[in-house]
Amino acid sequence: MKNIPIFLIIGFLLCCNGQDGALASFEANMVIDVDKPITIKYSQLFDTCSIVPLETDGEHYIGSIDKIIYGKENLVVLDNRMAKAVFIFDRKGKIKAVINNQGEGPGEYKFPMNIYMSENEGKIYIHDSGSAKLLTFSTDAQFLDEFQLKPEYRMEDFFMKDDRLYFVKTYVENWTEKIGYTNLEFKNFQPLETYLPGDWMIRDGGKHKYFYKSDNPEEFIYKDFLNKRILFFKSDELSEVVSITFNKHFFEYNKEEKYNGRTIFEKMARENLYVLGDNLIDTKNFMLISVIRGNRGGLAVWDKSTNSTYLVEKTVNDLDEFYPVLFIPEYNNESGQFTFAVDANEFNRIKTEKKREEDNPYNSLLSQISVDNYDNPVLFIYQLKESLDIEKKHH
Repeated sequence: MKNIPIFLIIGFLLCCNGQDGALASFEANMVIDVDKPITIKYSQLFDTCSIVPLETDGEHYIGSIDKIIYGKENLVVLDNRMAKAVFIFDRKGKIKAVINNQGEGPGEYKFPMNIYMSENEGKIYIHDSGSAKLLTFSTDAQFLDEFQLKPEYRMEDFFMKDDRLYFVKTYVENWTEKIGYTNLEFKNFQPLETYLPGDWMIRDGGKHKYFYKSDNPEEFIYKDFLNKRILFFKSDELSEVVSITFNKHFFEYNKEEKYNGRTIFEKMARENLYVLGDNLIDTKNFMLISVIRGNRGGLAVWDKSTNSTYLVEKTVNDLDEFYPVLFIPEYNNESGQFTFAVDANEFNRIKTEKKREEDNPYNSLLSQISVDNYDNPVLFIYQLKESLDIEKKHH
C-alpha cells in the first residue's frame, strides 16, 4: 500500500452530513472480505505492456503527472502542480507541443485544474479554476477560444460527449444539482440526480475527479468522494448502481454527525479503517478499484462475471518484472488500461539494480531505452485482459 501524504489529508476540509435521497430503487451490493486477501500476478491482469519514455526538449519538464489522455495520435499529459502546463506527445513519446500560457490575459490561465481532448476536432480544453475559464487550444498548442464561467457553472470535473458538457459543480445549494450537463454554449443546464440514501454529502471541495470511462462507450461512470457506490450512466439515465463495502473494520458514516476531512482521516488512521477509494479502471469483465485503510492506499478487484470482490494484498510483476504496483495512480483516465509513470532517475536505478529472468521478452525493449536522470518520466502502459482467471487468482 502507498502512504497518503499528510498535507493532502489535512487539506481535505470537507463538510459532510447525510439526508435521504430519491434514487436507488435498484442496486447491486457486494462485500469485500478483508480476511481473505489475494495475491494477483500481472499476467493475470494484463495482456501486454508498452514502455514509453516521454521526450525532454531541454526547456519543458514534467514535475508531476496529474492526468494522462490517450488518443489515436496524441498522448497528452497535464502537470497542474509543478509546471502548470499541458504536454502533447505522439504515441511513441516524442514531444510535439507544450501549452504553457500562465497569466491573466486572453488565452492564459492561472491554474489548469483539468483537461479534455477531442481528437476528432483537434482540440484540447483546459479548465482554469483560478480564473474560472474554459480555454480551447488546438492539439498543436495554438489558442483558439475561451469562455468565462458564470458562478453556477464553476466546476470540479468535466468531460464532453454528444455535444454535451457534463460537469460537477464546485458550489451547490441544492444537492440534487451537483452534477449535470449543458450544451457547449453553457445553456440549458440539466441536472443528473446522483444522491442516494446513506451517501456522504461533501462540501467545500477536496476531490477533483468524479467521472471515469466505462468499458461500454455508451456509458460513463460517476463516483463521489469516498462513496461506497459506483454509478453507471447511459446519456442522462442512471443504468446501474454498484455498492461495495467491507465485512469489518470499515468507516461507518453517521448521518447525525457532521464531519470534516481532518476528523474523517484521523478516525480512519487511529482505528485503521477501510473505505472505498476514488480511483478506478473499468474493463469488460472486471474493475480495478482503489481502497484506503488507515492512511494507506491499496487495491481491490470486482469480478463482474461472478459479482465477486477481492482485496488484493500483493501484486507480482511477472510481466516486465520491473515494478509491482499495489495502488491506482490518480492520473489514470482510460478504461482497459493501467498506466504507471516512473521518474527517469528511478527508472535508471531499477533498470540497473533489478535482476530479471534472462528470457523475459521485455529485456530487449528496456535495454533500448536510454534516459538521463533529469529527463521526463517513463510510462509503463498495461492493457488489461478482458477477464480474470479466477482459479489462478487463489494460488
